[in-house]
Amino acid sequence: NDLLNLFEEGTFEIPELVRRKKSEPKATVRTEDGDIDTTIDNGRVRCSEFPLVVMTSTGERDFPPAFLRRCLRLQMPNPTQEALTAIVRSHFRQQLDSPIWQKTQNTIDTLIQDFHKRGNKADLATDQLLNAIYLVAREVRPDDTELERLKKLLLQRLSSEADR
Repeated sequence: NDLLNLFEEGTFEIPELVRRKKSEPKATVRTEDGDIDTTIDNGRVRCSEFPLVVMTSTGERDFPPAFLRRCLRLQMPNPTQEALTAIVRSHFRQQLDSPIWQKTQNTIDTLIQDFHKRGNKADLATDQLLNAIYLVAREVRPDDTELERLKKLLLQRLSSEADR
């Protein structure tokens, strides 16, 4: 609702500065724009131009209709196996040439394939795949039995529904 108010009114308050407005009506704050300072009057920030706000949602909660009317909503497709491989390579780029990575490459490829087959729905997050790969691409790594146990643990669906 605070964000909706910003969209509607073009202003928002900083509570800590509002409480001090009688003793200090003007406060100087640093902005994100290259350490430029700006003055806030009476704890209220006013927009001269409306911001572009990018948000992500896993769909775990509903947003109010008044908020959604002001949004351009995009549904992101689930990553392909190739995209998952690219994500993994990006996150582990420093380890790609290491002997340990080369030794575990087949296991990593299998983890990516298994993850992709499971559907990568909203209740299965890519960071779970990255965590599993992190554990197997270490110098001290689990044996095959332990690996299966860790895969079950790390790649559990996040919702309470049974694995489909």
